[in-house]
Amino acid sequence: MLFTSCDTKDILDLNKLNMYEKTVELKNGQAITMKLDEEFEKITFWDGDNELNGEFEFIASEYKHDVFLLSRMYTPIMRNGLGESALRFFKEETGDATIWTREPGGPQYSDGSYLTEHAPSFVMKMQKLGLIEEWFDPMENENYQKD
Repeated sequence: MLFTSCDTKDILDLNKLNMYEKTVELKNGQAITMKLDEEFEKITFWDGDNELNGEFEFIASEYKHDVFLLSRMYTPIMRNGLGESALRFFKEETGDATIWTREPGGPQYSDGSYLTEHAPSFVMKMQKLGLIEEWFDPMENENYQKD
């Protein structure tokens, strides 16, 4: 087996090529890096080299390339603009894709999505900002046309 002079840090740096990154400064002054994987399925949050507990997960529509279900949303730092920043970052990297969520109060779906705790109020705030669509399923609506 042939080995090169590559060390573990070099291998980890190569992994960065397979994702999109953006660092934001939160309202509390903390700098957090968001990383979006190349499949547009997950945003993770980092404080320097430390991955924080929380992520936003997206499921792409089978039929519409620019429509994504936000199936899981946990921010490690709440009420500091990180969730809104994550949605804006996702839209920047996907060319302003449509993001939607399930309605609050429904069952847990087979894809794992449902809104709990602070999620319904967060989603409603993001709907008012135009970052998340109103309550309906554009993945299932064949007549859906993005404005």
